[in-house]
Amino acid sequence: YLLQDEPNRALVNFRAAAAQDPNFRVNWSLLHEGVWTYVGRCYYTLGNLPAARKALERAVSLHPDDYMAKLYLGLVLLSSNNTAQGLKETDAGLKGLYDWLDYITLNVRPDGQFWDPGGFIRKQISQARALIQGENTNVPQLISAGQAIGNRMEREIDFARQQQLQQLNQPFGVP
Repeated sequence: YLLQDEPNRALVNFRAAAAQDPNFRVNWSLLHEGVWTYVGRCYYTLGNLPAARKALERAVSLHPDDYMAKLYLGLVLLSSNNTAQGLKETDAGLKGLYDWLDYITLNVRPDGQFWDPGGFIRKQISQARALIQGENTNVPQLISAGQAIGNRMEREIDFARQQQLQQLNQPFGVP
């Protein structure tokens, strides 16, 4: 939670990682975000929207399947009053995350079963996408929903890992 609690400190670390390997993708979870996604999210948290946009555009150009980058790029654009492009990027990020969660929970065993097991995140994503597809999108509400989904996805990395470790530590034959 360093990114949200201490974004300045996190930014120093992520920028150093990006300088060392600009193509680096997180490999400690099934959700493979690029280092530029983290740099952009730090800038976003700090309110530096121009720097966030630049980092997130770089993240998307390097890794088009980095749906967290697309989500946050959309949020940056929405926060910068670039509504049309912001809605497009936010929706692409949300759809990508939803489809990714569906795919890993159904097809990636054993690790995938621990991601969003109750469908809570996918429900949040569906609600946020409904805001986008509505007549008059409530942009502040969408930004808030997008941030909540991004934060929950980040926490889901730890939740899934904890559930997997818990299952591994159960005695054989005990459900």
